[in-house]
Amino acid sequence: FPTNFTNIGIGYVWGQEVPIALLVFVGAAIALGFLLHATRFGRYIYSIGSNRETARYSGIPVTRVRIAVFGVSGFMAGIAGLVYIGFFGSSRADAADGSLLDVVTALVLGGVDIFGGSGSIVGVVLAVVLIAEIRNGMQLDNIGGDTQNIVIGCLLLGAILAGNGIRSLQTSGLRQR
Repeated sequence: FPTNFTNIGIGYVWGQEVPIALLVFVGAAIALGFLLHATRFGRYIYSIGSNRETARYSGIPVTRVRIAVFGVSGFMAGIAGLVYIGFFGSSRADAADGSLLDVVTALVLGGVDIFGGSGSIVGVVLAVVLIAEIRNGMQLDNIGGDTQNIVIGCLLLGAILAGNGIRSLQTSGLRQR
């Protein structure tokens, strides 16, 4: 690939200070955060996630919003693919198969409800940073990939159990203080 293309994944701006991939990540997080938290479309997404039928009865065009969400998701996957190709200099259809555990863990740990209707971009970004730091630390300590997946899986299990415990406490009448 040309150098200008691979700079998306491995290049820097302002000398050797800030990676371009980090700027793409932060820009996408800001854009999606604005889309979710400051627009009517974002409120529609949260409403549909909470209860699709109630959203339909409220006049929200559920089918159109869901199709738009799939379009935004595909666009973001394309941007991630460009950064990935720029970083590795090659592409494969199954290149990110091993990333599913990290993605689901980042979502659940970041506060996104697995049943839909709640969550924030800030929480997910912080969870992504935490998982990246955990993976990096384990790689620096020469811990194997399978053991890393076990640790991330335990983190996912703990996040789900904690979220379900908090939700059950809230629904049983005991409120958090």
